[in-house]
Amino acid sequence: MQQPKVRLGEILVKLGFITEEHIEVALKIQKIHKKKLGEILKELGFVSPRELALALAYQANLPYINLEEYYPKKEALFLLTKRISSLYNALCVDIDPKENSVLVVIDDPYDIRKQATIRSLLKNYKVKFAISEPEAIIRAIEIYYTYYTNPLDKQFTEEVLKPDPDIEKVVDLILNMAIYYNASDIHINPLSNISFLFLRIDGILQPMTVIPYSLHGPIVSKIKLMANMNVAERRIPQDGSFSYSSLGQKVDVRVSTLPTAFGEKVVMRVLKKDISKLNLDFLGFLEPQKQLLRKAINLSFGMVIVSGPTGSGKSTTLYSLLRSINYLKRNVVTVEDPIEYRFNFIYQTEINTAIGYKFSTALKYFMRQDPDVILLGEIRDDETANTAIEAANTGHLLLSTIHANCSVTTVQRLLNLVRDKDMALSVLKVISAQRLLRKLCPFCKEEAKEDIEILKSKYPTVFELLKEEPKVYRAKGCERCGGRGYIGRTVLAEVLELDDNLINMFYQNASLVDIKKKLEEQNFLDMSKVAAYKILTGETDINEAKRVLGANFV
Repeated sequence: MQQPKVRLGEILVKLGFITEEHIEVALKIQKIHKKKLGEILKELGFVSPRELALALAYQANLPYINLEEYYPKKEALFLLTKRISSLYNALCVDIDPKENSVLVVIDDPYDIRKQATIRSLLKNYKVKFAISEPEAIIRAIEIYYTYYTNPLDKQFTEEVLKPDPDIEKVVDLILNMAIYYNASDIHINPLSNISFLFLRIDGILQPMTVIPYSLHGPIVSKIKLMANMNVAERRIPQDGSFSYSSLGQKVDVRVSTLPTAFGEKVVMRVLKKDISKLNLDFLGFLEPQKQLLRKAINLSFGMVIVSGPTGSGKSTTLYSLLRSINYLKRNVVTVEDPIEYRFNFIYQTEINTAIGYKFSTALKYFMRQDPDVILLGEIRDDETANTAIEAANTGHLLLSTIHANCSVTTVQRLLNLVRDKDMALSVLKVISAQRLLRKLCPFCKEEAKEDIEILKSKYPTVFELLKEEPKVYRAKGCERCGGRGYIGRTVLAEVLELDDNLINMFYQNASLVDIKKKLEEQNFLDMSKVAAYKILTGETDINEAKRVLGANFV
């Protein structure tokens, strides 16, 4: 095998994914468990599969491809059989007829024999290689060969129309469709004479397929059984959960039922366990915003708040901040509802309201655990808010989330919850108020030069941030993005650091209008300006920004 020029550990440190302390701990474990350093770092959760793959790509001077946002072209996929792809964990994702080349994603850039075999199998093409994480390639092989060979929605329709459908298979197909489309939520809605399946894909509820009404009850019963819920009780709402593995992926599913006039409505939240997206560099924050956030999490005390409505990526940002902290040198404790990701060297606890173990209760006991950093899943009430402010004021860094519309209203909401407003303003350091924007499909987006002038008239200062000429597009839709025109999402955030001038304005109960006017004078990057920047750099389009921010955006 070809040997790398620079050690992987050095590259991981250089890229900012880990520190020397992480390597020292991994090397100590390596003396006991004779494994590769990269494997130990991944097992400990010090690096995610994506971070490790990025480091390998950097080391081998090959491109990295995120298979969650790079859907294979059908003609390329079948250049290799599923058996061959699985055997070598290699996926043909693209084909260029002009160059007569094919792009193949692999997980090990130093396995020369594997690359030689793939080249011989694709001898009629010029083969180019790219890197992705092994787990992502396995998932993609399972998902795309399955879908292109026998589409899941087609399988679903065939099964539900049988005289005696297999309910277990029907439920499996529903869950598999959610995994294939990378959906965050599944809705099974009973109507007067049918039931309808919806999936929330990239934040948008998409109608998928019809379910015969006669199958609605059995499907709901099967789901409730899987989630350890009371199958016989249909009169009151219920909650439950279960784990599910399929198509090379394991997910947690939270189930909620609601009695309606036509039967029980079911909503399932699909939660992936992959920590790969938990990195500030992967979320879409602008560079000045990342600098503010990193500065804040290195403070010895104070409060950092992430705000936004439900489904705005608050938890993802919060966990990304948590992973940015050097928890080998700082004692980090969390209280969550529930624990979504589990980390070594971070000490996590889960609330249990049935026995009185609430956020505020946990915070009081945390003081005896000698913490440096406290993560509080959510500030929901005045008791929790007051306890959080006291914790942040006694030499601890506290991270949390709250529901609010923008950075300024986040401060106002927190001040409305606490007794001591002076103390709250003294500890509140940085706020990330956010939404999520869909990203344009890179395979079909169309240039829209006319939108440049529209943005220039309303957001002239944003053009000063651009390092290159603006490139503006609009969504179109193609086979690879399912006709939607978008693949994946990016954070749309405004990151506010409270300086003395702002604190004084809040002390004096200044109006929302006056505070925003002051921020505008300081060229504050609010959500509208950040959205304009993302449009001008080709990441999203005007229609998506208007959908998220409202018609007043332009």
